Amino acid sequence: MSDTPRVSALEKLRREANAPALELVANDAEPGELVEERRAYSVIRGRRGQLLMLEIRFANGNRTALGYPYLVGVDFDLSGILTLQFSGRTVTVEGSNLLPVYEALLNHAVGYLQELDAERDPATEGEPFIQGMKMEVVG
Repeated sequence: MSDTPRVSALEKLRREANAPALELVANDAEPGELVEERRAYSVIRGRRGQLLMLEIRFANGNRTALGYPYLVGVDFDLSGILTLQFSGRTVTVEGSNLLPVYEALLNHAVGYLQELDAERDPATEGEPFIQGMKMEVVG
């Protein structure tokens, strides 16, 4: 058995991106939990590591919060599309480098998804970028 700790794929990507993590206490976070805020999303890590709601932030300023208990499926397509299936709604996220977002969604650890304007907020290499989101009512 090795003394070297295992590193997740998400952690490897974070290290490669060299993005600093911010230690904050968010509304749903408990003291001592780590919230990493990026331009396109936030993710919580710590003892609990699961949030109650996911906030969808559109580029025009509109926001919607959806409860994780109603998230029934997440599809990841390498072409840059995430499909989140909630009871009664489907959220389609288009962008690039979305694998870390997908992995954090599986753990109910994403606090928000932020749609960005490519002209005002250009993508940086290797960083998750959300260029478009749409929400549809189903059922």
